[in-house]
Amino acid sequence: WSPRALIVREMGLRPAHFMLNADRERGADEARVAETMKSILQSLPYPEGYDPSKQSRSEAIRMGVLELTRREATVQAEMFAKRLYFGSNSPSNLEITGRRLDLGDHTAQKGYTKIIRISDESPFGETDEFKRIQELVRESLEKTLPSHMKGSYPTKAELAAEFDRTWDVRQKVEMIKLAGVPNELAERLVQTPQSRAFGAAILAVASAGNDKAVWFDPAVDANTSKYDLGRVLTALVRADARSRDSAVATELGDAALRAKLIAAYEGYSEVLEVAAAREGLSRASLRTYANHAVEIRNRTRDTLFRGDKRWKHLWAVTDQALHGKDGTITQRYVEEEIARNRQNFKDAKPYELVIENKENAAEGVTERKVFDAKTGRMGTKILINVANGEGYFNGRFLPAAELSKAVLEKADGRVVSATRVGKIVEFSMPGETSIELSKARVLTATEFQAKAAARVIARPNLGGMVRGGACKDMFLRAN
Repeated sequence: WSPRALIVREMGLRPAHFMLNADRERGADEARVAETMKSILQSLPYPEGYDPSKQSRSEAIRMGVLELTRREATVQAEMFAKRLYFGSNSPSNLEITGRRLDLGDHTAQKGYTKIIRISDESPFGETDEFKRIQELVRESLEKTLPSHMKGSYPTKAELAAEFDRTWDVRQKVEMIKLAGVPNELAERLVQTPQSRAFGAAILAVASAGNDKAVWFDPAVDANTSKYDLGRVLTALVRADARSRDSAVATELGDAALRAKLIAAYEGYSEVLEVAAAREGLSRASLRTYANHAVEIRNRTRDTLFRGDKRWKHLWAVTDQALHGKDGTITQRYVEEEIARNRQNFKDAKPYELVIENKENAAEGVTERKVFDAKTGRMGTKILINVANGEGYFNGRFLPAAELSKAVLEKADGRVVSATRVGKIVEFSMPGETSIELSKARVLTATEFQAKAAARVIARPNLGGMVRGGACKDMFLRAN
């Protein structure tokens, strides 16, 4: 085979598309920006439920620019909690709705070291650079917006204040999620004093030892953090009240810092349990969720290190793919690394924690081990992607309409019905921790009915013909 690849890249709309470029010829660039400005109202992000068409244009512009700033602060707060350093922030490396673009300079970290890559950037965890970029966007738009859109335009001070408010709240809540709190409850409690106190206590532990900026060196995995936050939070969450101080002390030697953390955690736990009970979650279920989530969310994602070891590993895999007989090795490597490093699954249902995710991207099939905090049960899900009106499973393509009404037959003969969720057909098995996926098969409704009828015929002592509904009750031992 010959090496080849198809790269499909979504065209991201960037703030820079609406900004004057000093490196281009002035007249031509002003004409370009004037043209893009025709779609500025449709392009800016807005808060959920906000309809810019029902507002004056100046008010809609104001709300869109402020929302862009809020989203930037939200993204940066989440990246901080997850120890991700972007390394190349600019109006041309951001997508206008808040996503990151051009990730060539990003890196993960073992701790919360204040690494810095370029002299005019802020060290990891500081926000001057992000506010400067937002001001560049604001300042450029102020020059190029039509006069009738400037009536309510935010000032530099307003923009900076909005960033700081959002950053302060979002940074604390993202740190709290590292303690294994269900995302839905962490968001619900975000404005409580207990949330602010617990988030601040976690931040204090993460910041210990990280007083000075450190130049980023790809050959060195710098880590100036005094404590391993993941280990501290794991000890905190998994210990009972009587042994909590001694358990946390093995990871956090500073008695004052430890006392502050434990007190804040216990205060937060009280309001958390009340909120959980209102959602139908038991204390035992909440504890099981936290015990798993605290480990998953604090994993060190070494695949995302931008260092020499990572590149050498990637080149070794590529070399095997180019010169070996197994052309799928690169695909398997990518899938395994994603599975090992992925922490969030936006397609998981509320209060569902994904503990293990085995994805075959080429076939569009995922086997997922989950914990449902609502029911307090572990379970397994098989997810089949639907594309171009069909889905694929174990060597067989099925039309989406048939797949949505199909059953999955496991190796032991038991079956489970399908559920259609958007572009995914899901087979959910509560209580099951794993299945032999290679021995499972999908049966259409017609195939299943025929097989069930054959079983009835093979058992004459059942008393003659059995109708479809009764047949299903007798032979469909679904979970």
